[in-house]
Amino acid sequence: MAKIEASEQEYETAMAKKNLEIYSKVNHYINVGVVLPFEKEMIDYLATHTDEGTLRDTNYLDSLNSIYSIGNCFRYSRYVALAMNQPFKLCSGFLSTLHDGDFQHSWIETEYSVYDVTFTGKWPKGLYYELFKPSKVKVANLMTDQLYRVIKCRAVPATHISESQTLKEIAWFGYTDLNLAGYGIEEPWFYELPATQKRI
Repeated sequence: MAKIEASEQEYETAMAKKNLEIYSKVNHYINVGVVLPFEKEMIDYLATHTDEGTLRDTNYLDSLNSIYSIGNCFRYSRYVALAMNQPFKLCSGFLSTLHDGDFQHSWIETEYSVYDVTFTGKWPKGLYYELFKPSKVKVANLMTDQLYRVIKCRAVPATHISESQTLKEIAWFGYTDLNLAGYGIEEPWFYELPATQKRI
């Protein structure tokens, strides 16, 4: 029994470290400007519009910036889809390099870029696929995707305009479903770039 528990602990430790390697790369690509902010026109739309059915006193951008955005990529990717002003695909699948390939996810693709509401930013498409290795990718048909159609019908100008005009950066080396403190790893959640580097 002790051997089985030790084996499970070793497996969890190895998986945590593998996840942390990916999260630290995400932070690095954001900090050095490889991952870019969403275009200003998109941010303007997200900051001034809302879902009259669920958000009411807030707006799309505030929702994307909340800690509750984690786990809501399917809905929030559809929010971003409303702000797109170029041809795109609304995709879903599994990010194979995270959580032993069991990281179900949704994102938006254009010809050369990926817009991700979880790993906040506009990624070079080749780098995104190299880092996360998406698998079982499906492309939503926006004419029949029920959630997208409902969200689009409920999109209205927001009464509350977001003061923040940027997406908050998430410290992804601190996000995991494991107790990292048990491995001597700190768990910071959010960080802000210095004002001179802030993404707008």
